[in-house]
Amino acid sequence: MIETAILGLLTEGDAHGYGLHRRLIDMGFWRVSFGSVYPALRRLKAAGAVEVSETKDEKGRKQYRLTETGRAMLISQLGDMDTVDNTSGFRVRMTFLDLLSGQDRVAVLAKRAEILKDRINAARVSVAETTRSVYARSEIEHRAASMQRDVEWVESLIMQETKGTS
Repeated sequence: MIETAILGLLTEGDAHGYGLHRRLIDMGFWRVSFGSVYPALRRLKAAGAVEVSETKDEKGRKQYRLTETGRAMLISQLGDMDTVDNTSGFRVRMTFLDLLSGQDRVAVLAKRAEILKDRINAARVSVAETTRSVYARSEIEHRAASMQRDVEWVESLIMQETKGTS
């Protein structure tokens, strides 16, 4: 998902590798290393998703720019229903969800709510069947309650989205 996050950040303007690294950390997704940012930029450049800008920043660092290919790749990744179940991937997707059409945003959100509801049901079965300690059961119940709050949040976003289009 680092490539998706980088592409999303580049929709906001050209940036150098260090700046992208800093913004990824500031966004709170993960502790990302330079050892993952620069290889991701190289992969994106090789795919034609980014290009090196002709202008450098004030310190002479090369800046990366999103290409039309990169924008199309980003939109495709944001709407990819096969990866909506990945939690960190969903967080990245949520950050840039406004780049999708309203209909596509609702589809991504609805799929996420469906996945969470399935996980909640599986957790309930697990609690009912577990013979483990009270702490193990409590952890499963806590996880299910947390997922239920996420479902409510996602469903409220769907309601806001559909209100805006009706």
